[in-house]
Amino acid sequence: MERVILNGLNTQSYEHTWDIKAKKGLESVKYLSTLVKLFNKYFSDNIVTLNHYLSYLEISRTQYKRIYEIFVDCCQILDIPVPPLFLIRNAAINAYTTGITTPLVCVTSGCIELLSEGELRFVLGHELGHIKSEHMLNHSLVNFFNTDYGNDLIVGTLPSPVGSMAVVALHSALYKWYRMSELTADRVGLLCTQNISDSVSALSKFAGFLKNTDDEFNLFDFLKHSEKIYKKYNEKIEGLLLGTAVALGDQTHPYTVLRVCELNKWYNEGAYDRIVYGKEMPHHSIEEVVKLPGFKKCQNCGFDKVPLSEFFCPECGRPASAQ
Repeated sequence: MERVILNGLNTQSYEHTWDIKAKKGLESVKYLSTLVKLFNKYFSDNIVTLNHYLSYLEISRTQYKRIYEIFVDCCQILDIPVPPLFLIRNAAINAYTTGITTPLVCVTSGCIELLSEGELRFVLGHELGHIKSEHMLNHSLVNFFNTDYGNDLIVGTLPSPVGSMAVVALHSALYKWYRMSELTADRVGLLCTQNISDSVSALSKFAGFLKNTDDEFNLFDFLKHSEKIYKKYNEKIEGLLLGTAVALGDQTHPYTVLRVCELNKWYNEGAYDRIVYGKEMPHHSIEEVVKLPGFKKCQNCGFDKVPLSEFFCPECGRPASAQ
């Protein structure tokens, strides 16, 4: 499949409104600048980078070349420099990005072994989205909060007796924004893989996935379940996701069902098409793709194995019309 290179991609074109709102709320929280100064005093990108080089396997042009080429292609699509990529031996499907001025991406062995190439592209694109959208400083602040050492430093630095109350306010605002920033990164994952089916399938596997079983995962059933829950709580979802320090505490990611529905909604509204193609294009919805498995024929070159989920023919690279 030939993917569109998004030269000059503007972050404002894809940022989730909840992300923007939460970021403004975070910036208005008292003592945030104090926290940033404190963090900069004790945090070093060099230490983080060295730790990864000493602890994990770096994926490169000579080490797992195919995976690295996928990663480089993702960076080219998003118009960003290629950061280091590391492999962590872990059976879970997971990935993360760390560092601020010199960020790096880590992916688990489970992510590579359990996901298809398209699904892996989505996960890598999601992580690169945090870099593209300059999320890394605030993400690192959240990780700083997650350590007893960092938390004690913050409480001890802020003026007493307001220190503890300020920490609660900062904690709540940071984690609220973190959860919203994940919705923005999901959109970047879709822009990277440029396949809604792969994107939703990747997200669904974070909810639960079995590899060695005779039963098959039913993506359509998962979508129906997701839409049912989404519609039931539609008016309350933003509030539930924002949550409070008591309700959601240190939860950094939104609910998986919400992520699926929000991404599918953004795709169906045409925003994705306008970014990638400059205009809205005819395409199958994810529900149609799952319900109607199979292929269509490209009217340009005659290739008859074009997946229904693809707009472009993998053989000739031109738009393929369904017959």
